[in-house]
Amino acid sequence: MSSRPVMEVTLVKAARSGDRDRAYLTVGGVTRRGPVHVVHDLPHLVVESLFAITDGLWGELAAGSHGHRRAKTITNCVANRWGDGPDTPAGVRDRVARENDQSLDALLARIDDQTIASAIRGVRDLEQRWMAVPPGGTLRLSWPLAPDFFGGQAP
Repeated sequence: MSSRPVMEVTLVKAARSGDRDRAYLTVGGVTRRGPVHVVHDLPHLVVESLFAITDGLWGELAAGSHGHRRAKTITNCVANRWGDGPDTPAGVRDRVARENDQSLDALLARIDDQTIASAIRGVRDLEQRWMAVPPGGTLRLSWPLAPDFFGGQAP
């Protein structure tokens, strides 16, 4: 993971009804506001960090670009927002197989079940951390997430 540029991520929760959450991204000492939709994009942070996806949402944001179909699909399979089967490595593999996409199959072929299970737990944990942030509060993270975010397990 050390070959990817480190990006500091500061998320600011909306302080009042009608306000929007904000994201500030810092790369190489330069901070800019990022096009982050916190609820949808935090799972990407976990999955892309663990699966070493450098061309996903967060890698592209770090590079200053945006677009990430493969990372979005694999993240949706891990986050399982639609309750499509079990939240297990086998369930993730089944959802990916139904996508009929060779690039996704190749990506998942190099990911072991322990890493998939860590991604499932990591998505839930990060969503809970964000929910615990009070209105107007901040959550500071980095891209890629440090291995200790996952309980010391190296991705």
